[in-house]
Amino acid sequence: MRTIVSALTLLVLVGMLLWQLRIMGNLGRRQQALLDELATALRGKAFFRVHLARRDMFVRRMKMQPSEARGLLIPEDDAVRLVAIWPDGSRFDQRIGRDALNLAWIGQPGLNAGNLHWLSVGEPPLYISADTGMNAVSSLRQTADLYRSLMRPGDLEPPARDFALEKNPASLTAVVLVLALVAYTVLDGIGNPYTLLNTSGASRFLPVFGVLALPLAYPVLVRWKVPARESLVTCLLMSLTLAFAVIPLGKRIDGLLASESFRDHEYRLTATRELEPVDPASPLLRLRPHKEYWAQFPVGSVHRMPLRKGGLGLWQADTRDFSEKVRRWYEAHPSARQK
Repeated sequence: MRTIVSALTLLVLVGMLLWQLRIMGNLGRRQQALLDELATALRGKAFFRVHLARRDMFVRRMKMQPSEARGLLIPEDDAVRLVAIWPDGSRFDQRIGRDALNLAWIGQPGLNAGNLHWLSVGEPPLYISADTGMNAVSSLRQTADLYRSLMRPGDLEPPARDFALEKNPASLTAVVLVLALVAYTVLDGIGNPYTLLNTSGASRFLPVFGVLALPLAYPVLVRWKVPARESLVTCLLMSLTLAFAVIPLGKRIDGLLASESFRDHEYRLTATRELEPVDPASPLLRLRPHKEYWAQFPVGSVHRMPLRKGGLGLWQADTRDFSEKVRRWYEAHPSARQK
């Protein structure tokens, strides 16, 4: 069943990728057809290859492409001409007088921007981005250059440089938090001697709490004027580091809330060299195989392991004595090899 689900998932992803490539190819071919058609009229004139989107398309978040069309922007003496072919095949050819241009810098307001930077012209607004592929840095620079070429006295300047994470309080705080989580995960992962037993639902789903960083932190970063791309990447890093940090953190909290200390639980060695609990209330114990080590003990022999169930319902094992016994045994039997 898992194989079928995995195959269907892969098939859907491949289908979406092929659909995306088909859409991109169609947009590029339509743009090139316009350029071929206007080649004579554009000879010796400046023009820009651009992405175009109408308002309904631009504000939509769930979409395969950030733009509706790839067309041409042609500056004229007293107007700006925009030419494109919309997805339904209809031709768009509009001249907007410079007095009615209503030029505005949009930038990258959210995920709907599609990793591009945008400006708007006209009323109702038509959204335009320099056609640089999907590279955010190139899009910022070339769209800003396009904006400057259309500016009139009094228009606001676009951003002069790329966004710097360290210059924004919110993004700087997020980066420091990511580094702190990495440091905590490494240090407490080494410093905590207890092993979390992957037996309860809570222990299995602890890393899932890491995804909470995405919906909680993203709106905050965007509200503090961090661009959508930087906000998304920063939140993904926070989610990843939090997913790792929540395990040692959960172990610590579980231990602090524990009402009892470690006590020995008995386990019986099976024919497959696994340990099964003598008391059904004890958790399953999954240790490294150490087949050569366990071979010295008869089947049915009973072994003890210090365990504790903490305040969060997590089982932790103190394996230090056991690990030391295993280490000494392998040192005394250098010919034994673990498989």
